[in-house]
Amino acid sequence: MKLEKNKKILFVRHFGVISNLGDKLISKATEEYLLRLSEKEDFEYKTAAFVPYTKFGKFNLSNMIKGFFYSLKQACGVNRIVIIGGNLVIPNNTKFSLCFFFYFLISKVFKVKLSAFGIGVSESKGKDTWRTRLYQIAISSCDYISVRDEHSLFATRKLLGKNKPSISLTHDCAFLFNDSYYEKHVSSGAVAIIPVNYFSATCNENVITLTEKEYQEFHIELIKAVLATGKRPFVLCTDKTDEQFAQLIAKSFDLQVITPETVDELFSLLKGVDVIGARMHGIIASLLTGCKVVGLNWQYKVKSLSQKEQLGFSCINYEMQNIQQILIQLNTLKSKSIGNGIKDTYQHLNEDLEKLVKL
Repeated sequence: MKLEKNKKILFVRHFGVISNLGDKLISKATEEYLLRLSEKEDFEYKTAAFVPYTKFGKFNLSNMIKGFFYSLKQACGVNRIVIIGGNLVIPNNTKFSLCFFFYFLISKVFKVKLSAFGIGVSESKGKDTWRTRLYQIAISSCDYISVRDEHSLFATRKLLGKNKPSISLTHDCAFLFNDSYYEKHVSSGAVAIIPVNYFSATCNENVITLTEKEYQEFHIELIKAVLATGKRPFVLCTDKTDEQFAQLIAKSFDLQVITPETVDELFSLLKGVDVIGARMHGIIASLLTGCKVVGLNWQYKVKSLSQKEQLGFSCINYEMQNIQQILIQLNTLKSKSIGNGIKDTYQHLNEDLEKLVKL
């Protein structure tokens, strides 16, 4: 099926200037892919920031007004608005619920179709609120919905209740990089520990049962265990909100704490490194680089990612008795190519996105 002539699509993602590294990872992968796809399929696309003020910087009245009108301008003349990628539907997040509803209103004002592609959806923590209702209204108006993992599929169906449009399962949009950064893994003896701070780990889902002190002690014991193997650990932050926690767990060992500023710097740091990772896009970047990876289970989306058989990594709970199991998993992982798994994941994403733009 060929695209109709002069088809224009607005892709909405965290394309703003203050995105964290995980958002930058998805944004870069998506932008590069859309450029290739638009040349192949001959359609026009525009982009806008899901949180509109981030197009111009941090939150203030001026940036909010400019972001609001920029998004309106970008929506003018398009045939479809696509909310693409990221953990965008968190039912107890006020900012995200308002942003999703904002683009729903724009689609109604301009009388264009609204779709959601490759999004992450979390279950609501506690009772449903007006924020949940805004999500329900916005997402139920989408003519096409695809989510990035099994947990998101379950959470979306639960969120929508009886009002269930068709929902398909795809992958995280960071895999649109395909094998651009992939290299055959040759271990250098370095181990990157990619943490998540305690507040982020516990604010939305009830996966972790440790207290804050126990959570800190777990990471300290993990670092001790890695050092005892003769390997060289360092702490890699893929989100700036993790820096303070990273410094806290690293200071007793005088470990290096690194927070890369760009996607290319992140991929460069991961070459030849084994990874024990919590932050999801730190894990995905590691897989895209060809690293051996063991995941730490702090959120359902990480567990769901590990259950994608083609990606070949395990996800272990935060428990002291599991530390040795983490190291055993890391040491016994075969450094065989997961390149085929990355390519298969990309191909599935590519087919799903081509299907969407042809609707």
